[in-house]
Amino acid sequence: MKGEKNADIHIGNVGGNVTISQGQTGGVTGQGTPASADPPRALKMWHAIAGIIAAAVVVLTYFGLTPSKQSPPLEPPLSNTVPAQIIPAPPVDKPKESPKAKPGVQRKEEKSMSGDQKVSIEHVSGDVVISNNQSGGITAKNVTINAKRSLTPEIADKLRELLTPYRGSTVKITALLGDSEGFGYAVQFQKVFATAGWKVDGIDQAVYTAPLAGLLLRIRDENNYAKNVETINNAFKQVGLDVGGFQDSSAPSDAVELVVGGR
Repeated sequence: MKGEKNADIHIGNVGGNVTISQGQTGGVTGQGTPASADPPRALKMWHAIAGIIAAAVVVLTYFGLTPSKQSPPLEPPLSNTVPAQIIPAPPVDKPKESPKAKPGVQRKEEKSMSGDQKVSIEHVSGDVVISNNQSGGITAKNVTINAKRSLTPEIADKLRELLTPYRGSTVKITALLGDSEGFGYAVQFQKVFATAGWKVDGIDQAVYTAPLAGLLLRIRDENNYAKNVETINNAFKQVGLDVGGFQDSSAPSDAVELVVGGR
């Protein structure tokens, strides 16, 4: 029957509520449906939406715009785009290492320092000290480092000459206990007094409550002391020896005592 038109259909023995359609090519076959009934409201809404979409597509097509599923990310105009610049960090100054001395250069300097050099100095007067090729240390005329005290032959002879007129006088010489340097210095005075004709025994050693330094004359008091105290004091000063004195109530009034203190 498909594709054939005006075919006859014979239907018999039909009962109940039946709807027969002949020659229908579409639509809806229904019973009791009025021909002028309006479509549902939802269907009208979907028709309106479809129309709007169709109109929008037409407008976009007219302007050459084709809608896509995903919009590309917005990019700034190339004219306003500034390429990023990487600014390097300022260099850190490293401490400069002192150059290591080369053995060859050092030997060369030492060789030049050890060479013979002539120094010409004219019109020099006064107490002058000249140093040539000195690489360190101290330049001085006289340097005394823990030197022991001693009487030079010139001072010893002059002192003996000044003491000889008072031969027969008595003197006592004392050094500090435990001071070996002072004891050796006292021995030198003992020899001078003995050769000048003075009576002098060995060197005594004693401990004093106060520290003593230098050459000292021990007396009882300034108004009561032996007469030879002035003799020794004057003789020492004439040869350039500084001598002092101190009072001790236990000192004898008729004896002269020379105390050799520390340096």
